[in-house]
Amino acid sequence: MIAEAQICHASPRRTRLTFPSHKRDELFFARLSKALAGCPGVESVSARALTGSLVLEHWASLASVLASLHAQSDLRIQSRLPQQPLPLAKLCKEKLNATIAEIDKSLLAYSAGGLDFASLLGATLASLALWQLRRGMFLPAGLTMAVIAYRLASASPSQGKATRAANSQPEPAKPLFSESEA
Repeated sequence: MIAEAQICHASPRRTRLTFPSHKRDELFFARLSKALAGCPGVESVSARALTGSLVLEHWASLASVLASLHAQSDLRIQSRLPQQPLPLAKLCKEKLNATIAEIDKSLLAYSAGGLDFASLLGATLASLALWQLRRGMFLPAGLTMAVIAYRLASASPSQGKATRAANSQPEPAKPLFSESEA
């Protein structure tokens, strides 16, 4: 029997497969789970027939586990990778940076170049840090916010009105998240 599976998630020791054509097929998943559990390199198999998915925890490579499955049963799994969408972290980072850039642009326009987003965020975090420290919450809240406020203040010092007026255009906001953090 050939079953087509889609790899939803794969890491070195864990793989999630979905079998869209076998949703709600209890017999198929019981048979597949039993066959996979007997393969060398497999630590555990968890199947959910209702959703048509199977989580496979393994120390051997997925290719060797599937080859072992093919060798010892009539089950064949043809796996295909999903189309490669942008990772969620990258999508969130891009949306967040775009939103922050819009807020920064609006703040600069509203304050005639006197206030940018990083300065406002730094002042807000510094105020919250002082409030937490006054309450006796040194770790983690107070100190963490104080450190982040300091990093924001030292990384992007705000420019005065005269400097921005001389440039005639507000400086675009720097992304808060770099490619290496995504």
